[in-house]
Amino acid sequence: MLEKKYDLLFFPFSFSSFSSFSSFFFFFWSQFPVSTLCVPLSRKKGEIIIEMHREWSPEGVDRVYELVKLGFCDTTETSRGLAFFRVVPNFVVQFGIHGDPSISSYWRNQHIPDDPVVESNLEGYLTFASAGPNTRTSQLFFNLVNNPFLDKSGFSPLGKIVSGLETLRQINSQYKEKPNQGQLQTTGQEYLDASFPNLDYITRCSIQEEP
Repeated sequence: MLEKKYDLLFFPFSFSSFSSFSSFFFFFWSQFPVSTLCVPLSRKKGEIIIEMHREWSPEGVDRVYELVKLGFCDTTETSRGLAFFRVVPNFVVQFGIHGDPSISSYWRNQHIPDDPVVESNLEGYLTFASAGPNTRTSQLFFNLVNNPFLDKSGFSPLGKIVSGLETLRQINSQYKEKPNQGQLQTTGQEYLDASFPNLDYITRCSIQEEP
């Protein structure tokens, strides 16, 4: 049987001077195992297209779509979007803490069950971060290189970049792991703007059905 696909989930990124984007398109996805994320970056660095696979990580893919549908990635009056707050060269780029503390505090406790690891953490693959078994919430990371050792720790990839790997590599790494996640959770965008003004951001997410 042919599989229905969804193209594309757009992740506009912000780089330095972030820009705002308009409407998105949402489609039902739960019955369809493959979909695609597209990620434009601000600072005009391009976009990233990610092919999502529910057969790899059904709980993870459904959570991403839930976040997108609720506008979690979007620029608002209180948040520039989702900051790439942890960028470790030759390892990962992490994001997913909202800039509005009231929103991040809600999602911090919305855990989803783990998915079995069926694909390896290869370069350009998207995976949920976690703090232990069954603790995935809203934080994700892109693998910047092949990280197969993460497989043994239960990190289950849910998608892979099919276009824009060079764009991923342009994400600002000057702060590396300096942003404090606890302070970001409690103080939000104010903390980032004051201490890490050059962070890059996701500023909007949307899903568009493949023609």
